[in-house]
Amino acid sequence: MPFRFSHVTPLLRLVLFVILLGGVAGHLGYWALRSLVVHSPFRVLVAYHAQEWIPPGSRITLFLGDSRIMGGISSPTINGLAGRFAAFNLAFNGLDFYSATYLAEQFRRSCGCRVERLVINIESLPYGEGAALKGLGIPDLTQFLAAFDPELQGQLARSRPVFARILRVFPLLFFNNEYFWRSLYYWLSHRDDQSYANNYRLHLSEGMLRRSASTLREVVLNRVVLEHYLDSLKKEGIELIILRPPYHPAFERFTGGIEAYYRQPLAAIDALRITTLDHASHFESREELFSDAFHLNADGQKEYSRFIHDLLF
Repeated sequence: MPFRFSHVTPLLRLVLFVILLGGVAGHLGYWALRSLVVHSPFRVLVAYHAQEWIPPGSRITLFLGDSRIMGGISSPTINGLAGRFAAFNLAFNGLDFYSATYLAEQFRRSCGCRVERLVINIESLPYGEGAALKGLGIPDLTQFLAAFDPELQGQLARSRPVFARILRVFPLLFFNNEYFWRSLYYWLSHRDDQSYANNYRLHLSEGMLRRSASTLREVVLNRVVLEHYLDSLKKEGIELIILRPPYHPAFERFTGGIEAYYRQPLAAIDALRITTLDHASHFESREELFSDAFHLNADGQKEYSRFIHDLLF
């Protein structure tokens, strides 16, 4: 007997209808949301259309890394002191080396400017064996940026083929992450993401110091990856600088300094003759400039940015 749609149970027909409707609505919603945030001032998207934000011909120092750079460096402060567009902060919470350098490459391609220096914090160097993906080591960030980046879509198809097929059917999943909501927030609010600062301050009790110290682990630098990247930058005439931003003085005293956790990386960096700026104890008597053990607050960010300007610009 030939198959007829009427033979399908009502419940199954309903499920198929919902899936079909959801797929169509999902694709329309995907294109609407993508069009909405594609020109957001959120920093990870600016990397793809930097020419809209950076004056052509500018000579730029890019700051890369995780939240210690994101909240520790104020590019508006540096640019104001320099009297020109001289710095851009491309760091974000939790960015690893592979994510940071991938975004830096997108920025260089799109900015129409000259990137003279890359400054990255020591915590965001390549440690261990490497990233799961060639470009990005953070699944949520890869998922979000793949909506705008065909190269990352190809990487997803090769590394996570089942998930990539699901994304093609339900593309709204590209935006099921913090990065989309940040992009939407900055687009709707018309705020400058480069003005981000930590506007909180925690009292560091002994228990909090102990918990913060418990997050530290001795790390092993992937020297091969770093050396290869250093060589590629030298060919482009770009200087690499490794930065150790300030730690809360109470945390420095409690741990006795964190050098013990970075013995091998520091030795490797020294052997590669990479410029290192060690400011771990820079604010050793200025507890009021910190939000917590690892991060500067807004006042600390401005003061440290002035110091960095005088040092590098």
